[in-house]
Amino acid sequence: MSPTSETPFFEGNVTPPAAPVIEVPSPREAEPIPAPPKESAARLGSPEPESPRPRARSSAGPAAAVFLAILLAAGGYLGLTPSGKKTLERAIPGVHALWEGKPAAPAAPKYDLRNVIGYYESGNTSARILVIKGQVANLSQVEKSGIRIQATLLDNTDAVLAQQAVYAGNMLSGEAIRKGDRDTLLKALGNRFGEGLANMSVAPGNAIPFMVVFFDAPATMESYKLEAKEGE
Repeated sequence: MSPTSETPFFEGNVTPPAAPVIEVPSPREAEPIPAPPKESAARLGSPEPESPRPRARSSAGPAAAVFLAILLAAGGYLGLTPSGKKTLERAIPGVHALWEGKPAAPAAPKYDLRNVIGYYESGNTSARILVIKGQVANLSQVEKSGIRIQATLLDNTDAVLAQQAVYAGNMLSGEAIRKGDRDTLLKALGNRFGEGLANMSVAPGNAIPFMVVFFDAPATMESYKLEAKEGE
């Protein structure tokens, strides 16, 4: 039943007493019959007021504060020594973050390598020339210049066989690779700002080509990895 019901609620659920029996006098002596006393009504849902009770104080609060102070003091002391730090790390995993600081969020990549392919050529200066080419895109919010590409050749155990770094924006023709002089070709790939200044002030979102050439590539090479780096 909702609190707005018109049905009265009697305190204590006591049934009101029946009206007393009154003898009817003669007409001349008739007097008005007094109405039965009205019961006090309260709507459902109206709680009775309660007398305020004294609130008991607990000794747990001061005790906990003292215990916490002891822990902080002990932690501060142990954290000053290497052995103490190791003890705390074993007892409380993750506590090292308190003195090493919150780990930084991983930085967003600045470059994206796209449309990468690798193939072999055979030329005058080498019978096994590995050519790797593709595009590098600037994903940062500012212009970039002198973007470098580092290539690493790996065997089937991921051991490093050879490494080479070139600047993006430099490309060689197939004929030049097959017939050109090795030192001349490597010097051309080392042009910092690229052919026609292609590797200078590369706008955000733009991509430029790159090429890496390995003369006398190892026969045990199984894979390679590429990494774009800031210019030097």
